[in-house]
Amino acid sequence: MGLKSWNSASDIFSYTELDANWAAINAHDHTGPGKGLQIPAGGLANNAVTAAAIAAGSIDDSKINASAAIVGTKLAALTIAGDRIANNTITDGKLTSPILRGVVNSSGTVAQGVGFTCTRPVTGQYDIVFSSAYSAAPIAFVGSSAATVFADSVITSTTGMTVYLTTLPTGGVATNAKFNFMVIASS
Repeated sequence: MGLKSWNSASDIFSYTELDANWAAINAHDHTGPGKGLQIPAGGLANNAVTAAAIAAGSIDDSKINASAAIVGTKLAALTIAGDRIANNTITDGKLTSPILRGVVNSSGTVAQGVGFTCTRPVTGQYDIVFSSAYSAAPIAFVGSSAATVFADSVITSTTGMTVYLTTLPTGGVATNAKFNFMVIASS
């Protein structure tokens, strides 16, 4: 830092040099020559630099080591909420538990969705076959927009599911209707 030292009785004391010392100390910020030695990588205690001490926008992709990518194990629980995820950035392929969803017409044809086929062998029965098998029978959710139609039963397996639709309130008469479904891998 270039501070003036008076360490001998024969040294001539100078208020100007003392003032220069105080100015150097005031400018001391550990950024290198003239402003104090730089702090080495091992010179900070763990957790010494907190989020509040990091300037907004100062850490970008170029400062993150690709081999030390930020992965789930390095994130605190619930730190990434829906408002922080860009639209269409999470696809089914990136999910740990594959989700399959679709819409089936009353005729048994696929109205929306991929990864499955559907047939309707008899009134009210829809057989859905998954393009990729699950390791265990998935959990299924089925619904219809028709107020008087409900899924009387849903039977799932690792390779598909059968949906039985009936009417309300007439006591479960088999019926054909458009419906939505979603299956999620069970844990």
